Amino acid sequence: MIVPVDLQCAVLIPACSEPDIGQTIDSVGRQTHRPAVTVVVLNNCNDGGQTKYLATEAAARHGLNLVVLEMAHNQHMKAGALNYGYVWLRSNWPLVKFLVQMDADSELADDFVECTIRALGKRRNRNVGALSCTFTGKANLAKNKSQAIVMWFQRIEYIKYHDSGVAKDVSVVSGTGCVLRVQALEEIRLRRGHVWAIDSLVEDFELTLQLRTNGWTTRKSELFRVYTDLMPTVKTLIKQRERWQRGTNDELRRYGFNRYTALDISKQWIHGIGMVLNVVAWAYVGLLALLGQFQFSFVMLALMGLIMFRQAYHVRSLGWPTMIFAATLIPDTLYGTVRNYWWLKALVLSCRRTEKAWT
Repeated sequence: MIVPVDLQCAVLIPACSEPDIGQTIDSVGRQTHRPAVTVVVLNNCNDGGQTKYLATEAAARHGLNLVVLEMAHNQHMKAGALNYGYVWLRSNWPLVKFLVQMDADSELADDFVECTIRALGKRRNRNVGALSCTFTGKANLAKNKSQAIVMWFQRIEYIKYHDSGVAKDVSVVSGTGCVLRVQALEEIRLRRGHVWAIDSLVEDFELTLQLRTNGWTTRKSELFRVYTDLMPTVKTLIKQRERWQRGTNDELRRYGFNRYTALDISKQWIHGIGMVLNVVAWAYVGLLALLGQFQFSFVMLALMGLIMFRQAYHVRSLGWPTMIFAATLIPDTLYGTVRNYWWLKALVLSCRRTEKAWT
């Protein structure tokens, strides 16, 4: 079977000692429309060439046009690798109009390239500078029961996050998997010398803010799916999310309050106020219970029922057992407590302006 090659499209993958990159390249090879070229940028790899070997072997299986670039000493980490690969692409493939950016542990749905490039090519979407995917946690990654529980919570989180319409404006064009319009990226590069911010902990969020500031629309769609790895332990989960949240705080402070950041800043305020109100509410209920004055009312029961239904509805794709468990509010309460911890810690680190670290 001959697979069409889309000469307008290239794939860019930064990789740092990635044992699963073979599966990532396999997902590119399974595309119903293949990209003209796939560029893997080896970023500070210390695995003795294993990442390069796995990527090359997978590309050979599918007959992909693969280019591997090596950066042995890259102080700018992921952003540095992305910028390096982008400059190479512009020099060697100047006719490419759309760039698929993905992580080295992500996997594209088989029709990702075909559907996203077709969508961005439509006249009504000519002002869309970036199209973000709907990312879903990979299944069957856990090595034991504790990892299975931690990953299960993350799958619920991702499903609830994306369960909001087929296509809409999005605050973050996720680096997990997205399609970027090269014209929009060139505007950024020509102005500041590079596309991805080398001093940011969340280069994808900063890029989104840049695109929106330049007048481009950023969107997401449930139709375009990418499958990604999940954190196996609570410790690694907190470490990852703390970096994301710290980076978000830093970028919002750098850009200030304006029409492009107003919604994101409001979300942070709402989350903080919600944490305080939640503590106050539970303290009030506990005090009433101690005084023997607590009693249920119809309004309270109706509100609880609505919240339980909403929690169950969001995870309907995971089946009835998950829906029932979600309706008990136990998952949301437990995960919410951990989320509040990393949110508060990230806020403190950002306010103190401590040294940034990519972890």
